[in-house]
Amino acid sequence: MKKIILLIFGLIFIVSSVFAFDFYGYTYDTNGNALNATNVTVEVYQMIPGSGPSLVGAKSALSNSSGYFSVSDITGNPAYMYKPIVIHYVSNDADYVGKSLPSFPAGEFQGTNNVSFYLWRGATLNITVYGTDHQSGLTVPKNFQYQIKDTKLGYSVKSFFNGYVNQVTANLPANRNYSIMIYANESFPFSYALNNLSSYGSPIHIDLSFNATDSLKWVSGYATFNATAGFDNFYIIGYIIEPGNMVFTYPIPSNMSGWRWPSSTDQFNPTTGFYNMTLIGSVLGSDILLFATAKNGSNYYGAFKKITLTGASPDLELNFSMQPLAGGYTGNITIQGMDTKYIETKLVRFLFQNSSGSPLGNAFVSASVNYSYVNQTAFTWMTDVSTSDNGTAKLPMLSTDVMMEVFTNEGAPKKTTISSSRLSTDPVNVTIIPFNPGGIDEAFVDLFIDFLVSNSTCDVPEPPTGCSLMPQTNLSEFNPLGIVIGGGTMSFRMGRISNGITVHYINVDLLASGPPDVLFDGSANSSSNSSAFAEAWRFGSSGPTIYDSILLGMPYSDATLDDSQNVSVLMRRLYDENWNVIWNADINTTAQLPDEYTDFNQTLFNNNTHGPVCSTNNTLALCYINTTSNMIWVRIPHFSGTGPDLSGRVPLTSTQSISLLQSWNLISLPLIV
Repeated sequence: MKKIILLIFGLIFIVSSVFAFDFYGYTYDTNGNALNATNVTVEVYQMIPGSGPSLVGAKSALSNSSGYFSVSDITGNPAYMYKPIVIHYVSNDADYVGKSLPSFPAGEFQGTNNVSFYLWRGATLNITVYGTDHQSGLTVPKNFQYQIKDTKLGYSVKSFFNGYVNQVTANLPANRNYSIMIYANESFPFSYALNNLSSYGSPIHIDLSFNATDSLKWVSGYATFNATAGFDNFYIIGYIIEPGNMVFTYPIPSNMSGWRWPSSTDQFNPTTGFYNMTLIGSVLGSDILLFATAKNGSNYYGAFKKITLTGASPDLELNFSMQPLAGGYTGNITIQGMDTKYIETKLVRFLFQNSSGSPLGNAFVSASVNYSYVNQTAFTWMTDVSTSDNGTAKLPMLSTDVMMEVFTNEGAPKKTTISSSRLSTDPVNVTIIPFNPGGIDEAFVDLFIDFLVSNSTCDVPEPPTGCSLMPQTNLSEFNPLGIVIGGGTMSFRMGRISNGITVHYINVDLLASGPPDVLFDGSANSSSNSSAFAEAWRFGSSGPTIYDSILLGMPYSDATLDDSQNVSVLMRRLYDENWNVIWNADINTTAQLPDEYTDFNQTLFNNNTHGPVCSTNNTLALCYINTTSNMIWVRIPHFSGTGPDLSGRVPLTSTQSISLLQSWNLISLPLIV
């Protein structure tokens, strides 16, 4: 939830406050049919220091036969938060549900009106938990805390942590997949993946009764570096793994062997590298990340392993092959439990700062790593940066590239690849810039932003006029909250008016990804005769992160491309963040493509055919060229952190000679966002 609240802070710029206000609009199904008797509720929350949001009231209204609703006399306060909930019921079950939304600050929510809510097919979940009482041995109901997340978007859609509940009803859109984390009283946390809700009958009602019974398991083995131990100190820290391999930086309790009867103690022998520790297996399975860390003189080592323990799992033997830890900072990881531990290790310290070099006050950070190259696991660290952290996050890591996303209310969301070579720097600076669209080398005033209906008619190079939901060229008035929270499928388009550079994000979710920071190359690179592709790639790579695919529009001139013949496009070279060529179409095969490009259409990298031929009449083709407007459009699955070279050419015919070959090159230098 914290992540999405931060996104909205960065998305909206109009601030107002009143002491009473109305909220009105319309409710429809996804086909645009008005939904009568839809319940629209606005919950009002107050943030309580140390305990989070507290509900202070709610106002509701029903829509009429035209779908119109008006929630009146909502209590206004600049310190309050407001959460709209839109549900259409059949009996006590939800047959249509609006988009799962966070609570919005007053300045962003007040004044947002005439919202068209598009409701999706709904699902009603009834969740209870039971387990075995450790004293009586009887099966009894258990109180619990919980969190339900949208697994694609990554943020919480419903949760409760202020005390315990014995039952919960959740009404959710059925077109999403969810992960459910259960924190039962006196039981180990566990997760449950709930997928394919749309396959259930209508209305969708699912009773979920979870068995929270768990059991203690011994996990033992050896940790060595180059097959030897002899460490000065050695410890293994556990973390809960949530669905999607998400790992929050909160260790599980230390010395759980003390929970045994008779009481025992976890063992960690630095001389031999032997360990024997207690972990917990639940009936549904507990996914745990184990981080082994050791020190030998001034050298620090680590290893990461994922294990799954169930109630039926036997005790586990697991060995660690330690690797040098990355980072230039030595600090402690604190572990609460039977006794508090302070584990000294080497960490990578990331400093999140604004464009002036001042530390951010808050941020939500995800950092994805893949240690398969040393037969270890891949996962994503998730952590919050608060005011007390002075803009820093400290994470244990091996040497590999880090895919990072940063969300904050102090600037535009940022996604970047941090190369392994940078991890030895302390700190690793990550600069967040404000949402202030403009040029990299100059200020541009000719930008346009538009929201469009997302369908096969509108997700094309030149959408019909009726597709536009909110054309916007005055960025000072950019306030899309009403469209974003409405829940309809939409695409997001950005570009330059002067030259036509356009990036069209198909079926984007701005609540999950936030607004882009729009940057353009101000002039052509010295090695190219056009900066169109370089500009478009750099521009688009700073955009949203949650979308289905990309439609990339690039202008050309008749002086650089003879479009009277067939034109093809080819991605010739790919780069890393140090400006080194990591793939070359003249040398490498498509089987050697970096992982982030393997889901692209492989013909884009085929040097033998010089890439796919651009269609002149099929706007849904992989490559489409409009010879009237002089625009080339290419469909790609996503932007990577670095920009490839793109070349296009007119393929030879049997009657052409080499001297007649027309070619153009649009060279893109690597992008570090």
